Amino acid sequence: MPRAVEPVTGTSIRGVRLLRAPELTQAILERTQPLRLLRVQGSASAFLCFRLRQAWDGPIVVIAPTPLLADRFANDLRSVQGPEANIVVFPVYDVRPFERFSPHPELEARRMSLLYRLLSANETTALTVVLPAAALLRRVLPRAELRARVTHLECGMTVSYTHLRAHET
Repeated sequence: MPRAVEPVTGTSIRGVRLLRAPELTQAILERTQPLRLLRVQGSASAFLCFRLRQAWDGPIVVIAPTPLLADRFANDLRSVQGPEANIVVFPVYDVRPFERFSPHPELEARRMSLLYRLLSANETTALTVVLPAAALLRRVLPRAELRARVTHLECGMTVSYTHLRAHET
């Protein structure tokens, strides 16, 4: 009868140290440099991100190789964290950089909305952003420029037309 094998802290395979989920989470939180995890299979990466979310209150950014894998990871993460979790996939433009076409307005609005959410996030904002690597290749507005161009509107708010026209340029 096969028995379950659980890695013990301190054991290693070919010089790679194996850690349980709580120790791995703590090791990640204590790092000051980026960490690259290899050979994490299936939903284990979503579970690890869930453990990080439990231990870390601030925003978390996850980079996926392709848009399809980004969507899969976000869905796995939602199944672990629950539907009320604040998980957003950063959309990739649907046109190439030097084409004469503009990106779809809804896509542009989603990107700008997410950039604003990241801009206004602080150390206690539990936001998880999953972005495909291709989304990193496009330049975005600098923080100061985005802050200067944002006009915050709310439903039911009264705003003069001249005030809106002044912010349009």
